[in-house]
Parts: sequence; C-alpha cells; structure tokens
Amino acid sequence: MTLKPPRIPALVLPALRDSDGDGFAAGADRLRIEGADLSGVRARDAYFRESELVNLRLDGARLGGCRFLEVRCDRLDAPDLDAGRSVWRDCEVHGSRLGSFGLFGAELSGVRFVGCKLSYLGLQDASLTDVSFEDCQIDEVDAGGAELRRVRFADTSIGELRLPGATLQHVDLRSARLGAVGPVTALSGATLSAAGLFDLAPQLAAGLGIEVD
Repeated sequence: MTLKPPRIPALVLPALRDSDGDGFAAGADRLRIEGADLSGVRARDAYFRESELVNLRLDGARLGGCRFLEVRCDRLDAPDLDAGRSVWRDCEVHGSRLGSFGLFGAELSGVRFVGCKLSYLGLQDASLTDVSFEDCQIDEVDAGGAELRRVRFADTSIGELRLPGATLQHVDLRSARLGAVGPVTALSGATLSAAGLFDLAPQLAAGLGIEVD
C-alpha cells in the first residue's frame, strides 16, 4: 500500500480586525486577538472563523464543542486546555506550549501543528484526517479509540504513544522519535523507518510473546 500524505490546504486569511480578546467567549469572526490573558475562559460551543489567535494565555480555558474554521494559532500558552468534542478545520498551530491539551471526541481535518511542545495530548475517540505534526515535542499521546487517517508526525518526538482500540490508515511515523508504544499491535496502518522499527523491536517482540536470546 502506497503511503498517502496529509492533504492540507494553505491557510490564507483575509484582512483582520484587531481585538483585545473582549467577548472571546462568544467566538471570533475575522479577528486578530493578541497578547490577552484569557485564563479560565469558558467558550463552550463558540464559533471561530478566519481569525488569528496570537500570544494568548489560556490556562484552564474550556473550549468544549467550539468550532475552529481557518484559524491560525501562534504562541499559545496553555498549561491546561480542554477542547473536548471541538471541531478544527483548515487550521494551523505554531510555536505553542500546551501542557494538557484535551481533544477527546474532537474532529480535526486539514490541521498543522508546527514547533509545538505538549506534555499530554488527549485524543481519545477523536477523528483526525489530514493532520500533520512537524518539529513538535510531545511527552504523551493518548489516542485510545481514535481514528487517524493521513496523519504525519515529522521530526516529532513522542515519549509515550497509547493506541488501544485506535484505527490507523496512512499514518506516517518515518521521522518520528518514539518511546513507549502500546499496544504495539495497534500500529497496523502506520509506516515506520527501518531505524524506527529497530528501536521498537523489543516492544514488538514482547507484544507478540517472542523471547529474544
């Protein structure tokens, strides 16, 4: 099977109006919000369209059910960010520090994460289609029950990757640096480099009940 790369359109935003973040809980339409401390904000089910979110503090923010359409995020600081069951389409996230980023049940399509650091990425029961992680550092990914289609981890390190019940199709791990993976049998549908396969050999053997002497 030929590995299919993510299909992610270029993000081109229209002219934006500047905002200080007042009214963020109601969403944003063609706004550029920069430098605001929005810690603890509740914006459940809000709609963000053709906007840019720059250098925002979002610690403890609750964005469950929000919809992000053609949104660029740059230098977000969010030690604890809950965006469960949110929808992200044709978005970019750059240079952001996301401690615990909860995306359980979320839908991501045409999304790029570039140069981001994440302590915990919660993707339980999420759907990812045409998503790319580039030059990212992720301590832990929990993708239990998730569906990943045309997802790429390029030059990205993942300390622990959990995939119980996950479905993978065209997942590119060739340049990823992987630590622990479990269960390794859930990697069906992923493509590894020869070096990556060698690194995972002990875990693959253990998962298959093979003793190496």
